[in-house]
Amino acid sequence: MASKAFKRILRERKAYHKQPLDNEGIYMSFDDNDMLKAHVLITGPEDTPYEKGFYLFDFTFSDQYPHKPPKCLYLTTQGNSRMNPNLYTNGYVCLSLLGTWSGPSWTSCNTLTSVCMSLRALVLNSNPIQNEPSFEKETGKRSELYNRLLTHENLRIAVLFMMIKTPVGFECFKELMNKKFEENFEWYMSVVEKNKHMDGKIEKSPIWSMNVEYKYNHYGKKLV
Repeated sequence: MASKAFKRILRERKAYHKQPLDNEGIYMSFDDNDMLKAHVLITGPEDTPYEKGFYLFDFTFSDQYPHKPPKCLYLTTQGNSRMNPNLYTNGYVCLSLLGTWSGPSWTSCNTLTSVCMSLRALVLNSNPIQNEPSFEKETGKRSELYNRLLTHENLRIAVLFMMIKTPVGFECFKELMNKKFEENFEWYMSVVEKNKHMDGKIEKSPIWSMNVEYKYNHYGKKLV
């Protein structure tokens, strides 16, 4: 079974290198020392509270791949800030393709690319509170509040913390992250300028026990 898994992974690697997913903000790095490991960086999509953040995922394939999905660990986390109903602070990822949530399940036709595209489209979306059970139709003040909290935490965790303390194994993306940071620096600073009037205010998330104290000026200085 292992040889079948290796062949499939090799095929996916070749397909990715032939047609990278840069335009989708998805970057993959395959471990040359361990065929069953892959690292992924997804940059937060525009017009979402995750915009221009660095979202890191560690994938481990079993020797039963592609008949069973890879295991996924989410690394863009710090403290108790829950960045999405599908992304836990301990790194657990809820996604039907991974067999960790209800919905369309994994088949051998799926690939690492299809998982990453799902993460980007279904998880890192513009109204993430709707991913929480019983909040599926929420578009009002609770959604606005959650997005407001995430915009701050995106800057604090997904940008600054990931730049300063890039998780072990993800050094392969450091040069790319530095480049993206420089390209988007003015945009990051515009987020600080737009929201600095909220500094000192503490708000509680409408889902889970997550409190955020806004410190835009503080983190803006760290960006420089």
